[in-house]
Amino acid sequence: MAHTGYPHTIADLGPGDHLCYLYETEEEHRAVLTPFLRQGLERGEKVLYIADAHTPETILGYLRNNPSTALRHGSGQGSGQGLDVKPYLARGQLVILTCDDAYLREGVFDPEGMIALLRADTERALAEGYSALRVTGEMTWALQGLPGSERLIEYEAKLNEFFGSAEPQDGASGRGLAEAPGSKCLAICQYDRRRFAPPVLLDVLRTHPIAVVGTVIYNNLYYIPPADLLGSDLPAATLRRWVQNLAERKRAERELQQSLKKLQITLEGTIHALASAVEMRDPYTAGHQREVTRLACAIANEMGLPEEQIEGIRMAGLIHDIGKINVPAEILSKPGTLNGLEFGLIKTHPQVGSDILNGTIEFPWPIAQIVLQHHERMDGSGYPVGLSGEEILLEARILGVADVVEAMASHRPYRPALSINKALEEISQNRGVLYDPAVVDACLKLFIEKGFKF
Repeated sequence: MAHTGYPHTIADLGPGDHLCYLYETEEEHRAVLTPFLRQGLERGEKVLYIADAHTPETILGYLRNNPSTALRHGSGQGSGQGLDVKPYLARGQLVILTCDDAYLREGVFDPEGMIALLRADTERALAEGYSALRVTGEMTWALQGLPGSERLIEYEAKLNEFFGSAEPQDGASGRGLAEAPGSKCLAICQYDRRRFAPPVLLDVLRTHPIAVVGTVIYNNLYYIPPADLLGSDLPAATLRRWVQNLAERKRAERELQQSLKKLQITLEGTIHALASAVEMRDPYTAGHQREVTRLACAIANEMGLPEEQIEGIRMAGLIHDIGKINVPAEILSKPGTLNGLEFGLIKTHPQVGSDILNGTIEFPWPIAQIVLQHHERMDGSGYPVGLSGEEILLEARILGVADVVEAMASHRPYRPALSINKALEEISQNRGVLYDPAVVDACLKLFIEKGFKF
């Protein structure tokens, strides 16, 4: 087996993979087939394209132009530069056939004969020094009522025996076994959704372990192994397989939830460690970040923000002063008024905090930006950037109000604690000037009507 799991992009595909490709536009077709073909050539594989609805010149044009849309759709990766196809054609690494050269070479479509051809071509490619055979074929020829075309689904099912994906071992993928004849071959069978009837496409989905729809790759939960698909009781086999898939999906969901929970615990541990590092250097503000966080989350909840956004505020609040780790301890604990130079150092802490967090921990919330902006003010008089109004994240506006209220109500080296009434007076008087009106209103309601206390 070349690799484990199932592919997420065209670049993840490898020998032993058997896919169906359902597309509706020429843009989708180009976006997927371009990286599929190019990557095969660049990886030293022999590439075989069986054309029908598209001309060979159209397919070669994909490679020559290598459109950037393929990259935007996430289907592949590359330089975006066109490819000179002449050397690949000249040495036989890139071959374009018609359906008459492949599927109908004997004048009739024979599944066993086509699979034998794939086996022979794979062996030939390996003998020629290529690492694998990469094949893709347009299946529109099957719509012409040609002899043997009624055996299309039988062919697709039996292909899985060739690739070794007749019965996936781990329920997660249809990748071929190492000893399978097709373990050094990978194939995409192309189906234009504009031309094939839904019943046919449903059968196509049942015969492919991996499906590409549009430009997205899926682990195909509707895949039915050939022994079941071609057996005597397809409905019973389908029901059994789909029930099994439902159970496996539930198991995967549970495992994902457990992983997310472990990740959350690790993330919170990291956050608390960072918070403790700051508070150990600044004993006068020990607990400040926790209390600011508690008030900020209460404000956010009062404003009706969603739980996920409140969680981001909680995480940011716990480390909003992380940048003070760069400020000398003697300044943090200095009694009396700070001079201009000292206050200037204090004012660097939002930027320093943001710099520490950027690239250090990848949060699902804009934590670094919230930390950076928590001293910005609505009228642009804040720091470090001088943002104003809606330029400031709502989370930072909430944290800013909570920070002011808690700081004024708490003891500082240069002054005793002020009353909570003084703090509420400050935000009331500067409502809409320094502080967001909606945030101020929610904060006042918490203290005056709901009895919030530090």
